[in-house]
Amino acid sequence: MLTRFALFLALSFASASLAIAADEEPAIIQDAKAKLKDPSKPFVLFVTCKIKTGKEAEFERAFLECAKGTLAEKGAIRYEINRDTENLSTFVLYEKWKNLDGLRDHLKQAHTEKLLKQFPEWLDGAPSIKIYTAPGF
Repeated sequence: MLTRFALFLALSFASASLAIAADEEPAIIQDAKAKLKDPSKPFVLFVTCKIKTGKEAEFERAFLECAKGTLAEKGAIRYEINRDTENLSTFVLYEKWKNLDGLRDHLKQAHTEKLLKQFPEWLDGAPSIKIYTAPGF
């Protein structure tokens, strides 16, 4: 069963503004808030996604371009793309944020909006999303 977070990523990447209507926060923020005990502390997102055959190189290029801007953001600690060595259409995106506000700010950036608009062209099914915290922080 897909979580609201997974559905958001699979279906709503087309919206650069993430459709914040009536002062409602994006689903990704709502779900992270619900899962994080302390949203002021660092956390990690692991997003595993399957990319449509033939779109892998385009996806890689666009992600790497977005990563340049993301890594300059004050709330970003890590922002990486990793490709499965056995299934070349599967990618794991590793994002580490200083806090939830860092992710919230990231979603408002032009380089992020540009990447998110293209996700529907690339995704082959709903991604799997996991949120992790780092003990000791």
